Amino acid sequence: MRRLFLAMAVCGLLVASGQTVNAGLVVDFTGGAPASPTGDTIGGWEFQVTSTITVNALGFWDEGANGLTNRHDVGLWDISQNLLASTTVTTASTPVASTSSAGQWLFNAIAPLSLTPGNYVLGATFANNDADLARLNTIATTTAGVTFVTARQSASSSLAFPTILSPGLNAGIFGPNLLTQNPQTSPVPEPATLGMAGTAAVVGLVLARRRAKA
Repeated sequence: MRRLFLAMAVCGLLVASGQTVNAGLVVDFTGGAPASPTGDTIGGWEFQVTSTITVNALGFWDEGANGLTNRHDVGLWDISQNLLASTTVTTASTPVASTSSAGQWLFNAIAPLSLTPGNYVLGATFANNDADLARLNTIATTTAGVTFVTARQSASSSLAFPTILSPGLNAGIFGPNLLTQNPQTSPVPEPATLGMAGTAAVVGLVLARRRAKA
């Protein structure tokens, strides 16, 4: 039986506010709701690169900006499921500010990696009922040259390619993120996120736990 993130019910229609991506962040967001999975899970998102970028760090969302309880493996794959880079993010990783007031990002440096045009997938490990909450149903904004595609997840206790497309959780399971060493100055609001919260309210019951950090 698959035990995964399930759609959070969020009332109302959310409209993109034109927020900007902090320098270097491939994606950032506002809004959404916290959740943890009912089972060991890989959660993340697929994106499309339309002009070559170089990434030099992988990271993980820190809900509440008060540090992580657990270690989280983060992986970056091409669409053919080839693992291109990975790291383990902990509470000791480097903080990076978010446009969201709900938390911050924590990053580890990786060897610079050029991503040429095509689709890629980013995923991170979550433990069953993880104390380190993800953000679902956000309003996401990507750096120029990158387009958000869809949320992805899989049931797994170790780092693995997230095979299940989960549009009901858009924009993304955050979760993981990347830093680019050649950040663009024209962030692009993701049209797929407009009104997604209204869709999520129709799709699902609040079955993923909302837990407050101690």
